[in-house]
Amino acid sequence: MLTKVIQIDSVIDDTFDAYANELVPFTDAIQSEMEEILANECKSDRIYYAKYEMKKLQVRTFMRDAQWLDAGYTPNYEEYMKNALVEQQRAHIPSIIECYMKKYGASKEETYIEFQKEITNAWKDINNTLIFRPTEVPMFVLERILNCARVMDTLYQEGDGYTNSRGNVKSMINLLLVESIDV
Repeated sequence: MLTKVIQIDSVIDDTFDAYANELVPFTDAIQSEMEEILANECKSDRIYYAKYEMKKLQVRTFMRDAQWLDAGYTPNYEEYMKNALVEQQRAHIPSIIECYMKKYGASKEETYIEFQKEITNAWKDINNTLIFRPTEVPMFVLERILNCARVMDTLYQEGDGYTNSRGNVKSMINLLLVESIDV
C-alpha cells in the first residue's frame, strides 16, 4: 500500500505541476480513488484513514502550492511549514529554505545548519518513540512510518534524489538490488 501511495503521490505531483488550471476536478477525482482501491482489496477498514491522509497531505497541499504560484505569492515560513511535505519539493515556488532565509535574514549556509538541527532532533524523537514502544499505536504501523522516513531521508540527503535519481540514488539501488555480495 505504501508503494501505491508513493506512486500516486508522484503522479499527483507531476499532474499538479503540469496542469495547474485544471486542478479542481482532478482534486475531486483523487479524493474518491483511494476508497475504490482499498475496497477492491477487501481492506475497507483502512479506507477512512487512507482517504483522510491523502486529502490532507497530498491533494490539499498541492492545491495550495498551485494557488500560491498563480497568485505570485511567497508564503512565510510558518505557512510553508504547514503546507510542506519535503524541502524544495517544487522548483517553481519558493522553497522552505528561501522562506526561512527571507523571514530570519539568514544565509543559505546558516539555514541549512538550522534545518540539519531540526532533522537531527526529529530523528531523536522518532527513535525515542520507538524505544519506548507506545501502546496506542501498533508497532507494525510505526515501522511503516519509520521506513517511509528513512526513504525520504535517503532520497533527499543531497538534493532531490527522487526527481534526479541518476546520481547517488541510482548507485544505492544498484548496490542494494542488482550487485551481488560475496559472503
